[in-house]
Amino acid sequence: NDGNDDDDDDDDDQKEGDEEEEEGDDVDDEVKEDDDEVTTKDGKERQRQQGDDGADDEINASDGDATARGQRRTGQAGSDTHESSSGSAAGNDAAGRQVQVGDLNAGVGGTQDNGALPEVAAGLKRIADEQASAESSAFTEDDGEGVTDGPLVIVEEESDPDFRIKFWRPQSNQRSEEMLDTIGKLGKDGQPTIFIGIASYRDSMCHETMERALHFAKYPDRLRFGVVEQNAPVDTPCFFTSKPCDEDPAQLLCKYRNHIRIHKVSARAARGPTFGRHRADSLYRGETFALQIDAHMYFVKDWDTDMLWQFQSTKNDYAVLSTYPTDFSRQTLDEKLGVSKVTSTPIICKTKFVGNLGMTKHEAAEEIQPPRGISTPILQVWWAAGISFSRGHRIVRVPYDGRLPMVFDGEETSMAYRMWTHGYDFYTFHHSLVFHPYSRKNKPPLFWENEKADRKARDRDRRRSETRLRSIYGLPTKSDFDHEELSRFGLGTRRDLTKFWKLFGVDYARRIAANNCEASRSGALHFALVPFLRADGRGIDYSKVDDKVNFKRAARRAQRGLGEYASLR
Repeated sequence: NDGNDDDDDDDDDQKEGDEEEEEGDDVDDEVKEDDDEVTTKDGKERQRQQGDDGADDEINASDGDATARGQRRTGQAGSDTHESSSGSAAGNDAAGRQVQVGDLNAGVGGTQDNGALPEVAAGLKRIADEQASAESSAFTEDDGEGVTDGPLVIVEEESDPDFRIKFWRPQSNQRSEEMLDTIGKLGKDGQPTIFIGIASYRDSMCHETMERALHFAKYPDRLRFGVVEQNAPVDTPCFFTSKPCDEDPAQLLCKYRNHIRIHKVSARAARGPTFGRHRADSLYRGETFALQIDAHMYFVKDWDTDMLWQFQSTKNDYAVLSTYPTDFSRQTLDEKLGVSKVTSTPIICKTKFVGNLGMTKHEAAEEIQPPRGISTPILQVWWAAGISFSRGHRIVRVPYDGRLPMVFDGEETSMAYRMWTHGYDFYTFHHSLVFHPYSRKNKPPLFWENEKADRKARDRDRRRSETRLRSIYGLPTKSDFDHEELSRFGLGTRRDLTKFWKLFGVDYARRIAANNCEASRSGALHFALVPFLRADGRGIDYSKVDDKVNFKRAARRAQRGLGEYASLR
């Protein structure tokens, strides 16, 4: 596995730039996606989203890619569509190992089995009952009627100074921490849904990735896609079918087109990772789970049910399963059958300082066998953008910061710090379910091509963005940066970031980041910290973890089969 170096290069295919969000917290009506008005103009679908802050004109990009070819292929040119869906009360966060993951609603009034979280399930059921009795409109799934000409397409025009990014939020009376934990739109079958966020930069495999996700999912009807298409006019659109949908509606993208939301913006507007992923997060509509992937991925058969089971097995509602996916090749995955040929899993355990402003960049992922005694996802230190799976409330609490143009190194660390301080914990998968073609032929261009137009301006963007990150981390800054929405895209309050630095050996003054690979691969870190998981399943309680825990020593003890790791110094 080439890890971050090559993965980030591939991520460049879909790492984009910068934008802002509009929360509209002071106007309740703005928190429902029903209010996102879609109008038809010049034969294109576009969305005007009104907010209270001015946008940087530079990042309101031209579409440039809603080509006649793409519209003819999809058969959707000029259709005026509306989507009204806000989410449904989370059914079952606590389905057990023996409960078929496809029937996760068993956790709400159903049977609990091994691996279940009865306390969380009971709480979710109570809140779900309260919401049902109140007939809340904020947690109802659109059944697709009225959206007959999907996908829903948003076109971001460079010439439109009023365009705003707006994020989905529950109604104002449902934004308490407890209520946010219950977010989970149910589909027509009453089962939890999975939002799949994809940021695609001129990637011809974008439509293939969606097709493979649908084809190999056990329950494709429960998937919802939020795709950011950053194309040039010559590029293949993400919603590409071999025949128009009215000629062959059985094609997968046609069959599930009402489950696809696409935000189109010109490739020339790309400004680094957060540009596309910020917009992809804005396409979230309250689904139970959220999966972030690249636009060029391969899947195992029934990946969706396996992924849900792995999440449930952590017994941690604040778990985030994340890594750089295993390399796709004939030796690792049977592409036609969707059968994995490996039993290893990639783990992120080491990062390094780069650049003058002290950004950090992860080293390559290390493929390991799950440590003896661990049959669940494995706790790790870092989060990676290559694949990330969590409850949907992660996006509500910690959406991508859209004010970080040209940040590349530092993107993943900033998200890790923000999520961790909001209470989220990072795990790698117990076994690989999604694969990445690191050695892919005919790779698409990278967003760095946009530096050619004005390299000085892009360098200035990067320096200001990195300085913004230093400010968010509480580190000294010497130059100006974008101060807008620092609280919205800042650290959480559940944990202190300095606790992370002490535990996992990150020293910004000396530019040193500890190597946690031995403790990770042995399972010592997992065994040391998982016992402090809160009884209600809402994350690990780090207030009970000693700052001086010695994971290297714990790793050696773990390899000898000893028991109490967290107490070791």
